[in-house]
Amino acid sequence: MGRRLSSRDRMRQAMNPPGEADRVPCCFMIFSALKAQCEDQFEFIERQLELGLDAAVELPTSRSDVQLEHADLHGLPVRFDPRVTIREWREERTEERYPLLGKAYDTPGGTLTAVVRKTEDWPHGDHVPFLDDFLVPRSPKSLIAGPEDLKGLRYLLMPPSSEDIRMFREGAREAKAFADRHGLLVTGGWGIGFEA
Repeated sequence: MGRRLSSRDRMRQAMNPPGEADRVPCCFMIFSALKAQCEDQFEFIERQLELGLDAAVELPTSRSDVQLEHADLHGLPVRFDPRVTIREWREERTEERYPLLGKAYDTPGGTLTAVVRKTEDWPHGDHVPFLDDFLVPRSPKSLIAGPEDLKGLRYLLMPPSSEDIRMFREGAREAKAFADRHGLLVTGGWGIGFEA
């Protein structure tokens, strides 16, 4: 254990025993307090490195100029069919402790509706995103309740455009070059979990 490993090599050694890392790597999957203070993924990684952490570069990266309908899904944007219309509303019910937020997607395959309780820690104002980990524990009515909803769902999961793919590849090249310069591991990202 004489030589100091790069962060990438340290992480690889830890994941592929019997390799011997120079120390136990410390890499956080979720570090939202620091991430919220950073302009982009690269500043976020540099700040982690300043703290002595073993940061990883996540692919795909999200474009900063795209408003996402999913906080946890990185990279290629989710596109809705152009025929989809969206309505959102807020309801106050005496029998409910929290206001209810609703969102309906009118699609050629039917209307899909989601309802969430707007708890004190709800981070989206009166907006209900398409995908987000905050949805599941607060949802008295999930967007997809049964097989009959799949006809509408297909209009909310459109393939990426050629421009989306071009931007993804450009971002991946930039992220890989950054990782190489800093000796960092590149990961495939993690993305949505609960609601999917």
